[in-house]
Amino acid sequence: MSMTAITITSVGVLIILGRGPLLFAPAATQTLYLRWLGSTLILRAYGIVILLLAAVVIWLIMHEHGTAAQLVHAFGWFFAVLCVVLLIPFPGPIGR
Repeated sequence: MSMTAITITSVGVLIILGRGPLLFAPAATQTLYLRWLGSTLILRAYGIVILLLAAVVIWLIMHEHGTAAQLVHAFGWFFAVLCVVLLIPFPGPIGR
């Protein structure tokens, strides 16, 4: 299995785990998410975590070839730049 396939599968599992609580407790999950969006410290921490995950994706896919690898690599750079430019320095407007 290539690193591209492992990365795509891992991101899919993370998405499922992140959205899974909405199936069982939608009101409580919505309240928790809104509370997280209201705190600038948590949004900055969330941005740092996303930045670290994007850096790992960029590093893992750096030497892969193919269209899927290029798309995953581009998404990694997109999320890294998005975190550095918007989410980490300006969490207040993003949370609103």
